[in-house]
Amino acid sequence: MLRPGDVIARSIRNKNGQTVLKEGTPLTGHYLDRLEQMGIKTVMIESLPTASVLAPIGSSQAESSQKGRQVSSQANQGMMVVQMHQATPQLRRKNDHVQQEYMLHYRERVKDTLIRVIEPGKLLGRMTDEALESRFRRVFRSIMLDISSHSQMVDYLAQLLEMDNYLFEHSINVAELSCIMGVAGGFDSSELLELTIGGLMFDIGMIKQPPSLLKSDRKLTYDERMTLQNHTTEGYRMLLEIDGVSHKAAQCALFHHERFNGNGYPMRVKGMEIPEMAQIVAIADVFDALISPRHHRSPFSESEAIEYLFASGNHFFRADLVNMFLKQVLFFPEASVLKLSSGQVAVVTATSTGMAHRPIVKIIRESDGTAVGSPYELDLALNRDIVVLHSIQGIG
Repeated sequence: MLRPGDVIARSIRNKNGQTVLKEGTPLTGHYLDRLEQMGIKTVMIESLPTASVLAPIGSSQAESSQKGRQVSSQANQGMMVVQMHQATPQLRRKNDHVQQEYMLHYRERVKDTLIRVIEPGKLLGRMTDEALESRFRRVFRSIMLDISSHSQMVDYLAQLLEMDNYLFEHSINVAELSCIMGVAGGFDSSELLELTIGGLMFDIGMIKQPPSLLKSDRKLTYDERMTLQNHTTEGYRMLLEIDGVSHKAAQCALFHHERFNGNGYPMRVKGMEIPEMAQIVAIADVFDALISPRHHRSPFSESEAIEYLFASGNHFFRADLVNMFLKQVLFFPEASVLKLSSGQVAVVTATSTGMAHRPIVKIIRESDGTAVGSPYELDLALNRDIVVLHSIQGIG
């Protein structure tokens, strides 16, 4: 019978031919529940060294070949066909123990990450205003330390990490960007706590959704899109049940896909009907999603994401919140090396007041590749026909 820790030897597909779980994926309790719900009865897994450990509790070895794990002609190739059936209470307890050990690994990874992102030097160069950035570092560090010791939130984040590493890292980034905007907006300490928790946990409802839909590289059907949209209401319900999570923080999960023009979901509310914290989280969500690589597309450049947000004011998001984001988030810290739309390469020397995405730079290489002997200054806020294409790691 299947149990947590078994490794898929051949990708599992549903009745429509869509991949549900890929080859090499270790099974978890969550995946086993999903397979049962989908009516999948037979799975190919990597075989274990001895047949005796495969026998269901209370069955002989001979019985196990018929009732437990049915070995196919491919067993000598390290694969076994397994029939899914009801586990005995004794085996269920054993499986529960395996699952607990498995999830403990993810819990520790979550806590390590929450601590690592606030290490000295990790939160420098995030905001254009040094005084505000100092407050951001202090508040964000305190909040993440508190969350790292909150058992319920760590448990949910561990499930998110197990399901999709991108979603977990994305949630960390959204929490950080949301906190930055809250500091820029003058939020008090309790509001910053609510906002940062909302930014970290806004996508937690995804752990209730089919994993195959999250990583699909094809266009989803209407029914599949409707299924995924349930993560907003699921996340809202889950957060309301967590000790210490406020209603405002939970609203970030419910409303982060609503849009200013009323074309969002799940309730199609618009304008000021959308809670401010949820709008802030939505802006952070969209920006980080755009600049992050996904399985179905390459990342957009920072400038492309910035231009998208700039054009979305009072359409998808409140214009004042978009402007605050663009003014306060330091996209290109000093000494960053940038490729410009003119073909030139430049180094950031300062940030223009109120135009964080259009820094002051010094040109160090012309468009034809010629190195500039005496780098000269260019203020991108005054030269609107030139934009930043992307950051680069160095000069080749």
